[in-house]
Amino acid sequence: MSIPIVTSVKHYFETLPERFQASASKGVKATYFFDIAGESGGKYAVTVDDGTMSVTEGDVASPSATIKMHCDDYVQMVNGELSGPVAFMKGKMKVVGNVVLAQKMTAMFPPGKA
Repeated sequence: MSIPIVTSVKHYFETLPERFQASASKGVKATYFFDIAGESGGKYAVTVDDGTMSVTEGDVASPSATIKMHCDDYVQMVNGELSGPVAFMKGKMKVVGNVVLAQKMTAMFPPGKA
C-alpha cells in the first residue's frame, strides 16, 4: 500500500481512512484529539474502536490522548520527515493523557513516504 504525502493538516485528516491499518488497531479503543496550531491547523478527533476508525472536526470531550503541535511540524511528521519521538523530545509535540496509546498511532496511521 502506497501512503500518500499530504500538503496540509486538513488533507491529512481527509485521507486518514485510506491510511488506517485496521489490523494494528485490534484491541484498541481510544479517542485521539489533535489540537494543531497555526494558519492551516485545526482541531480533529479520531476515534479508534477495535479495527474501525472515524474522524470528526472540532473539540471532543474526554479524549484518551491529546496531541498538540504546530501545523508545519505536524505535516512534516505525518509525511515521515520528522519522527514522533524526536518531535516529542524537542518540544515540538506535546502529548496529554495516555502516552502509550499515542505511541500506537504510528502503527495504525503510518507516515507517508515521498
